[in-house]
Amino acid sequence: MRQVLFDILGDRARAGPVLDLYAGSGALGIEAMSRGAPSGVFVESARRVLAVLEGNLEMLGARERARVLGLSVRGALTRLAEESVRFALVLADPPYSDAVAGALPAWLREACFFVLTEGGVLVLEVPAGTPQALGGVLPCTRVRTMGETELWFHERGAGVPSAEARPSEVTRPSQGAWPSEAEEVE
Repeated sequence: MRQVLFDILGDRARAGPVLDLYAGSGALGIEAMSRGAPSGVFVESARRVLAVLEGNLEMLGARERARVLGLSVRGALTRLAEESVRFALVLADPPYSDAVAGALPAWLREACFFVLTEGGVLVLEVPAGTPQALGGVLPCTRVRTMGETELWFHERGAGVPSAEARPSEVTRPSQGAWPSEAEEVE
């Protein structure tokens, strides 16, 4: 699956910084960095997995170009939006149980709008057949099905959404919206 993903992305993998959400071991973000992404931010909330992620970054000599956030994805996206950090590529492989619930892809696309560069790409890995909301702030420009998995490609600027489809100031992350249990790992 990883090979297919990066074959589809081509040069976009090196177009700018990468954000790896639900990073786990960091395999997707590290792969993007190995293909030319200048830096990466890795978001993982499971403390036990953070040690594995940190070890992988060290072992592969990528630690100096990486930032690890030990936060929930919502908390990390809020923080990064407030810091005005932007990414050319956002990779998200959420737990399938969350994706199947249906709401995750919609809120995740809207939140990623604030951290993607113009022309940036969000790639969501979801179970095949997951219902997809059409339109919105990051239109789906491509779907690739591989067995029981689908890759959804959403591009910022692929179409100008209507005013009612754009995120409002109400949905924009606000100051102080950090989860209380969250902690950043440096």
